[in-house]
Amino acid sequence: MGKFQQFKLLLWKNFLFMKQIWHFIVLEVLMSSVFALLIVFFRSVELEKTTEPSRYNSFTVNRLPRILEIYRSNDSWKLFYVPSKSDAVKTIIGSVQSTLRSLRVKGFDSEMDFHDYIFSGVNSSLLLAVVVFHHNFDDEKDPLPLKVRRRNTVKDKSNITSFVFIKRFQNRAIKTDHFFLIFKYFFSIIILLAFSSPVLGAIRFIVSEKENKCKEYLLMMGLSKFLLWSTYFFTFFMRCLLVIFLQILIFFYKASVWDVLIRFSDKFLIFVFLICFALACVNFSFMISTFFNKWTGLHWNGLWHPVIIEDNLAFIHILGMLLFDSFVYALVTWYTEAVFPGDYGISHPWNFFLMPSYWFGTLNSKIVVDEESQEVEDNDYIEADPVGLTPGIQIKHLNKVFTKGHITKMAVNDLTLNFYENQITVLLGQNGAGKTTTMSILTGMLCATSGKAYIYGHEISKEFDQIRKSLSFCPQHDILFDYMTVYDHLYFFAQIKGMSRETCHQKITNILKMVKLEEKQNEFSKTLSGGMKRKLSISIALIGDSKVVILDEPTSGMDPFSRRTIWNLIEEFKRDHTILLTTHYMDEADMLGDRIAIMANGTLQCCGSSLFLKHRYGAGYHMIIVKDSNCDVDKIFNIIQEYVPSATLESNTGAELSFILPKESTNRFEALFIRLENEQVDLGISSYGVSVTTMEEVFLRVGQLADSNIRLGSFQKLSSLQNRRSKKKEKETVDSREKESHDLPESLIKPVYSTLTHNTGCNLYYQQVYAMFIKRAIYSWRNWKTTLMHLVLPPLYIYLMLTAFSSPKVEDEPSMKLDLSLYEQNIVPFSMSGNLSVTQKIFKSVESLLKPQGHILKEVKGNLDEFLRNRKFSPKKCIIAFSVNVTGSYIVATALFNNEAYHSTAISLAMVDNILFMFFCGPKASITVSNKPLPNKPRNATTESLGDHGYEFALTVIFGMAALSSGFSREPVIERVTKVKHMQFVHGAYVLIFWLSALVWDFIFFFIVCLMFVALFKAFVLEIFSEVLHFSFGFLIFALHGWSVIPLIYLMSCFFSQGSSAEMYLFLFNVFSVMIMINLKSYSDITSSSFLLLPSHSLGMSIQRFYENFKISKKCAISGGTHCSDKCKYPLFLQVLVLKYFCEAALEIFLGKDGSILSLCFSFSQVYFKWIPVLAVDRLFLSVQKGECFGLLGFNGAGKTSTFKMLTGDETITSGDAFFENYSILKDIGKVRQRISYCPQFDALLDYMTSKEMLTLYARLRGIPEPSINEHVIEMLQSLLLEDYSDKITKTYSGGTKRKLSTGIALVGNPSIIFLDEPSTGMDPLSRRLLWNTIIRTRDSGKAIVITSHSMEECEALCTRVAIMVNGKFRCLGSLQHLKKKFSKGYTLLVKLKRDYKESEVEHFKQFMKEIFPGINLLQQYHGMIRYSIPNENQSWAKVFGVLEEVKVLYNLEDYSISQTTLEQIFLGFANPEDLVNE
Repeated sequence: MGKFQQFKLLLWKNFLFMKQIWHFIVLEVLMSSVFALLIVFFRSVELEKTTEPSRYNSFTVNRLPRILEIYRSNDSWKLFYVPSKSDAVKTIIGSVQSTLRSLRVKGFDSEMDFHDYIFSGVNSSLLLAVVVFHHNFDDEKDPLPLKVRRRNTVKDKSNITSFVFIKRFQNRAIKTDHFFLIFKYFFSIIILLAFSSPVLGAIRFIVSEKENKCKEYLLMMGLSKFLLWSTYFFTFFMRCLLVIFLQILIFFYKASVWDVLIRFSDKFLIFVFLICFALACVNFSFMISTFFNKWTGLHWNGLWHPVIIEDNLAFIHILGMLLFDSFVYALVTWYTEAVFPGDYGISHPWNFFLMPSYWFGTLNSKIVVDEESQEVEDNDYIEADPVGLTPGIQIKHLNKVFTKGHITKMAVNDLTLNFYENQITVLLGQNGAGKTTTMSILTGMLCATSGKAYIYGHEISKEFDQIRKSLSFCPQHDILFDYMTVYDHLYFFAQIKGMSRETCHQKITNILKMVKLEEKQNEFSKTLSGGMKRKLSISIALIGDSKVVILDEPTSGMDPFSRRTIWNLIEEFKRDHTILLTTHYMDEADMLGDRIAIMANGTLQCCGSSLFLKHRYGAGYHMIIVKDSNCDVDKIFNIIQEYVPSATLESNTGAELSFILPKESTNRFEALFIRLENEQVDLGISSYGVSVTTMEEVFLRVGQLADSNIRLGSFQKLSSLQNRRSKKKEKETVDSREKESHDLPESLIKPVYSTLTHNTGCNLYYQQVYAMFIKRAIYSWRNWKTTLMHLVLPPLYIYLMLTAFSSPKVEDEPSMKLDLSLYEQNIVPFSMSGNLSVTQKIFKSVESLLKPQGHILKEVKGNLDEFLRNRKFSPKKCIIAFSVNVTGSYIVATALFNNEAYHSTAISLAMVDNILFMFFCGPKASITVSNKPLPNKPRNATTESLGDHGYEFALTVIFGMAALSSGFSREPVIERVTKVKHMQFVHGAYVLIFWLSALVWDFIFFFIVCLMFVALFKAFVLEIFSEVLHFSFGFLIFALHGWSVIPLIYLMSCFFSQGSSAEMYLFLFNVFSVMIMINLKSYSDITSSSFLLLPSHSLGMSIQRFYENFKISKKCAISGGTHCSDKCKYPLFLQVLVLKYFCEAALEIFLGKDGSILSLCFSFSQVYFKWIPVLAVDRLFLSVQKGECFGLLGFNGAGKTSTFKMLTGDETITSGDAFFENYSILKDIGKVRQRISYCPQFDALLDYMTSKEMLTLYARLRGIPEPSINEHVIEMLQSLLLEDYSDKITKTYSGGTKRKLSTGIALVGNPSIIFLDEPSTGMDPLSRRLLWNTIIRTRDSGKAIVITSHSMEECEALCTRVAIMVNGKFRCLGSLQHLKKKFSKGYTLLVKLKRDYKESEVEHFKQFMKEIFPGINLLQQYHGMIRYSIPNENQSWAKVFGVLEEVKVLYNLEDYSISQTTLEQIFLGFANPEDLVNE
């Protein structure tokens, strides 16, 4: 398949994902629209206004401005001067004081004395100015020099009086638009928030595909990393592009309500800027996923122009930085993905980019391993490899070591094995033997520690990209895309493997028909049952026609009929393919395996055909006897030993006895069987059967030789001893079957439940709270990285925000000379009128003052104000102007200034003073005026930078609080999605205790972080927290916010299915609610107050008002104003807290009560309402008694799990009710929860806890007294062989080990009623039998057990009654014996021919059977296995056995078994319900 076609296919997959989350994308677009529409709202409120031409009056310099006179209130302004010893200076200052009135003056000998005075802490708020005369006065009487640095009104000897006025430039009519001030501050935040959702969505999607192994699965199927990342980029860039187009539309759209938002900028340039920003954002998300002045507009010709006057930063630099960032992020993603692929994938060496093979590949790299040169150990248990077959997979001395801390585990130890084309090789082993690890190495999900493996000559560690093209894999745990249908999955993977579209549909239709999924082809994978998901996974592995197919427990969780369907499919597919398969079903291995390899403890124990292994490990014939209620085991054993003295009891498990009859005594078997048939009723035998050595026996004996956890012999003794205890027979004589029983763990011998008392009342409440606290503490400790992030990140937010608001330490400003030299060449308009001689003299002074500096004088003949109002030149070119009017002996000089220049007022006045001074005192006279700010007092830069209104401080706090509170959503989401929360409720946890303990724990965490916040505020010396009262109020606001926001987070977490999604969106939600407050408070108190139910909004308002009133109080204290009143109101919004509890309780009821079950009677129906209602359970009626184990059987999708979910309270009952010891699940859910327990179909485990911690948790929820918990938990661990895993966290367990733990959780605490949904799925045979013994002992202790299973053997061993369910209804119900009598058709004969059989031999054998057994019925025939039904009229068990023994060699028979009708055969009779007679 071409790269472009693969690219389109991956885009199609991503499109399906987007289609499934369309509501999130719509929400994302709406959020970005809301952010942009906020600016539209500001635009609609802040309309552009046109002001009338301004006219300003002149004012004299002989009095203070009116604003200063008003502000001084009842006190006087202060004027300080230096030096104080000069009489001339005193005279000038006195004149100023008398002119300006009410001015208090104070002199200092030197500037240093003045500095000391200021820094002494005096109140300088009314200090108007300090005048310093820079002249060395030798004596008090020294006059001022000709050139002085002062300002004064003077008179000359001619009695000409001058008057000086100041006036502002007259302005023309102008347009004012305050919107651009708002836009300037909020545009960047709007863009950031608009792109935050796509960026976080990309991170979540990629990380999710990594965690679910989907990404590595796609690579394994032949896709390249470049294509995968390219489609990721294209998908999320398109999402960003959607946001960009929306932003552009809003920013540049002109409506009747508002004008264009960005009116002066080039649209395409803004678009390019947003595109660059999107590129950087998408690549940044990829990088994270590998770890976790005046508005002038933008135009292309301004790319290189500085953005601001104070800096040389141009817009082209910003675009360049964004593109460079994008490149760096992509580079880091590429390198990190290659060197650190995560838990799954093969890592490259750190310098891989320097290797030519990475860029150009390895030519002609396929090699042929010389088998003769390989080291072959002489092992009697490994059969020689077949001759003439092509090896598809070759493993040579493979090792895999897992290291954690100082602990190392050898998972695979020196494994050497070949897998051949046209063969199915079955890999067996106990849970944790190393099978899945080996397969993970072969599929590239793990990297081998040492050794080599080849797939069709390509070495996996170097050429896996080439290998993936011919490899398919069905993983142990389904890797499916929830957002794709069954048909979509098959189409997608068929296209990846290069199948043409013409043949694709037909191929998919055929395979769906073969696996019985035609009716489900348009269903999403997440809606399928466990067995259906397995069928889909197998179909995916087989549809691509890959040369090598690896199937890891493919039929796990399937019903027997489906399992046989899959066997046929796999058997047909093996031609020209190499198939590696693992399974825990020994009949499956026997049926499918051309060669069978068994591993134990990471090493290969044996390998060969099933016949080879049976000959090596077989001990003879197996006789299976199913016990009736009055079975006498001792008498049966004595009869058997009478005929076959060397016979041994292999196991006594549940209702099943297994005896081993040596081959040497074959001639006596027929007589034995006749005796047992004749005395069947008296001996209490329900049914019986005989077979030669089975693969299960081989498997158990291999485990025994490999020193497995418990020896096979011990298991046999355990079974016998337990049976004797159940019969309560004590004998003084202990036979050989009971010897050495002291070798067994005590917990495996004594009953599961010793006498247990349970806490009630306050003791139970305390114990459950303690259990919840321990659970949260373990979560925090084991997930220390997440805990540390939640602990550090919020204070880090606060720190960064405070740092951003903190101004650097301000040094004392230098003195600045006030004249036009501060500006570039200026035009100085002026007008003169009156006495010509005087004005000419004044003009000469002006020329001598301004022309040397390069300024242009512009004389105005007319009204100077009108000239300035209508000026054509830039305001920057005209800073000052002046007019002089000489009338008689008066000179009226007016200094005009441009208000846009900060120092223009002082400069214009200094120029006029200099002109007059030169006029009166000569051309050499001058006044030099300098401005120097007062020396800076030590002050808090952060407090000053945070402003007066508190918005900045509120924003600072809320970012930290939002990051802190959103983190509390992660664990509730995880526990709800994994059904752990439901399991805790089922096992007795009270809803109030569950949520209240979580609230208290999270509040303690919240309290600690708040202390860190306050410590930061103290570190930044914020004055608002300097007083004890203010500190108390501030901390009280934080505490009440935590008490309010945490329940809201719990409530809103119910709307998310992923913890990361909840955390992200709730963070944005909290920040957004405060942004609403900041943005809308100035416009509408009603709108702002409508958000008060949101705790974050309430917190923002509290902080803002708290800070604002603090600043107001401080100013009032300084100014001494009497008009200030106490407006400090601290809104502490508590109503949210109560609301959360009511909402949470209502939500629990709405979503379904957690808890449930039945000693047990129920009648109900269940309907799923989708587009078309589906009747999943149809009017079931049933009762289960104490001491009974009821088996609920059915095909995949029959309604078994739905029944369990209703009985456990996971789903609501559509109609009907269920009663548990007379308590209704609908009315008395609390009472019901105290009596039930549940093992769900899919393990509901906390992956951060160990098995011991999990069992202890549920023991506490059950109320087992603390002193008894440890003993009870250890007893349960021993009974399920979990001791070796007791201190290992559950996420490291194999599938079978997890099932054992789930079953143990259901059994802990002595519950009255136990539900077990497929408890032994994925367990190896030895673990399965140990589990059976545990369940039998539980049943015999008087408990009611309801179990579902796809193992008919398991149901026969455990169940006292069974029901077979089809399409939501019971098709048959009764005891095993009842069903067998009702549906029995005589004996069942299963014959397996040797692998090298010929079709002619099969036909001859079939003809022979017809002649010997008239009326025989051929039930099934597939691939060398033939199943017959032999009528029991005139036929005996012994006769059938004798006939088969005689013709065993003649017809090339490898194996056979004879039995009465089994439960499995009855079950298979319901495979086609339409063919059944209505019983």
